[in-house]
Amino acid sequence: MLDPNARVPAIVPLNFWIEYEPQPDGTMKEIEKVEWSRKGTQNTTTVEKISRLAKPGLDGVVTPIWEALQPYYDRWKSGQEAPVNGTPLAAWPGATPHLVKALEPYHIRSVEDLADLTDGTMARIPLPGIRGFRETAKAFLSAQSTTAPVAGEIAALREQNENQTRQIAELTALVQSLAADKGIEIADDKPKRGRPKKAA
Repeated sequence: MLDPNARVPAIVPLNFWIEYEPQPDGTMKEIEKVEWSRKGTQNTTTVEKISRLAKPGLDGVVTPIWEALQPYYDRWKSGQEAPVNGTPLAAWPGATPHLVKALEPYHIRSVEDLADLTDGTMARIPLPGIRGFRETAKAFLSAQSTTAPVAGEIAALREQNENQTRQIAELTALVQSLAADKGIEIADDKPKRGRPKKAA
């Protein structure tokens, strides 16, 4: 169970792997481990057993660290690459290839990671203009949160319109087919081109 009030820490896994420990009966037990680091740091990592991290406390709530790592762990277990949390920096129009490469060693891989940087973390990243990039990232996310609902509504309306157009076309074809079977001629409701005929 996750604690809805707990703040998820800014950490990222560097590696998941399995080690084997011999048991008293001679068998080998799989031990899953993770090495993780805090975003914005270099050369500082922590190695822990997954079983310890994932174990809920007496209150049934897992640690915030496991809450942050679990999505990456689930992807690792399913054989997929660990996901980037949010909009990848490489896909963001506000990022240059130089910025993406410069932030990679600090585990800043998404626009959300960049926007969430603290002043203390930024002080450890020797990148000119990092504060400006952070503010641009914040502005991008703010604009995205404002326009996303509108874009969603437009997409829903477009889909609804396409469905209705398709249904009308199907019904029209059905009516024409039934009329043809009965030998009934359906009048064309489309307006005729040219001048209307004068009344006699």
